[in-house]
Amino acid sequence: AGQSLQGLGALALSPAKLAQFGGVFFVGIFLISISLSFLPTLVIAPQKFSLLFAFGSMTLLSSFAILKGPQAFMSSLIARDKLPFTAAYAVGLVGTLVATIGFRSFILTAVFGIIQAVALLYFLASYVPGGQAILNFCGTCCTKSARAVGGRFLRT
Repeated sequence: AGQSLQGLGALALSPAKLAQFGGVFFVGIFLISISLSFLPTLVIAPQKFSLLFAFGSMTLLSSFAILKGPQAFMSSLIARDKLPFTAAYAVGLVGTLVATIGFRSFILTAVFGIIQAVALLYFLASYVPGGQAILNFCGTCCTKSARAVGGRFLRT
């Protein structure tokens, strides 16, 4: 909690940094939203979706590097509690690009895209107070719902 309060104090001192963060963050959101419009064409042309999604997610993460500073952001990425998600994001990002450009496989593109999206959601939630708890709660609810639905189909 103290670390996020120090970050908020630094924000109050630098409105220019906040404006840069907001601009880059919304460019990332824009790129991801455009990529989602190409989701129905994933089978035909996975390149359009995956490249926009990859660049959008990298842009979103770079906005937090602008906000926290590049060195502080990199040290937070390799922190022990975030290291598995950093690795998952890197695997998802590289896997999405290789599956799209190298293999031209829409199935692998979708799998790696999901891995990348989940890791990106974790990163975004980790910078919001209480965000990780909300993600854990949503994950628990989704798991229980999937088990309930799956159990009904298995019983019939």
